[in-house]
Amino acid sequence: MRAQWNVKHITDKITQLSDIENFIFCSHF
Repeated sequence: MRAQWNVKHITDKITQLSDIENFIFCSHF
């Protein structure tokens, strides 16, 4: 259960990071 939560937490973080990268990329161009 805990390992599963950690995986979800990590994937959420990766999603957040890519969203931020997309936002920065879009705002620059």
